[in-house]
Amino acid sequence: TVLVVDDEPLIRLMLEDLLDADGYDVLDAADADQALTVLAHCPDIRVVLTDIQMPGSMNGLELAHVLRGSNPDLGLIIASGATFPPRSDLPAGARFFPKPYDMGHISCAVRELIEDQRFPA
Repeated sequence: TVLVVDDEPLIRLMLEDLLDADGYDVLDAADADQALTVLAHCPDIRVVLTDIQMPGSMNGLELAHVLRGSNPDLGLIIASGATFPPRSDLPAGARFFPKPYDMGHISCAVRELIEDQRFPA
């Protein structure tokens, strides 16, 4: 299961369609607060793909750090079209992708994170 976190409904839908076509169960959230609620109720989530800039109590980069602290085996993909954090600002093991998305790269990254031995299916 993959959780897509983005405040733009069309981007969420585009990513959901891509990941669904790749065979994943996909959940979504419009901000970090919703994402934390979804994660609390769905322990089978293996990858979180989050945008950085979102409204709410924290941005996507902060969310990724919180998630890494609570679940070191969770696959993290962070994206932004406006903010390009240095690698040192990313949580350990997180991957960053600039927007606009290259859908092939997103698809490959999710597959690699799911197939990684740290993330058993």
